[in-house]
Amino acid sequence: MKKSYTILFAILLLGNANVFAQQDTSEHNIKFLVFSRLNIGVTRTQVAPVLKDEVEKTWQLQMKGIIKDIYYVSDKSGVVFTIDAKDTTNANRILSVLPLVKQKLIHFDYVGLIPYNGYDILFTDETIQNLKTKN
Repeated sequence: MKKSYTILFAILLLGNANVFAQQDTSEHNIKFLVFSRLNIGVTRTQVAPVLKDEVEKTWQLQMKGIIKDIYYVSDKSGVVFTIDAKDTTNANRILSVLPLVKQKLIHFDYVGLIPYNGYDILFTDETIQNLKTKN
């Protein structure tokens, strides 16, 4: 049984990698995981006077559905949130309304996320046959 799971994970991780490259996101928004980062040389003391305005504008963006989820980094050194945008240029434009961005105190690092579609390999006749013959 363990051998079947090992084969299955190998297929999911390696055998279907080309599917990810084939996904076309040009017509759809991409979900971005957004990490807020203080710009080099910026201190918390500089951020403090702007923080209330930043939180208020962030709340407004979340109430409008622009910011989907928001979390503290576990050490509370910043926040991570998700937004949907065409690309990072569009994401930067959307987030440029935030006071800390306007004052050039923070910037964002983005990780684009697309739906995982690797499970489709589980449902092909060839894969099922290969798993049966390897046992």
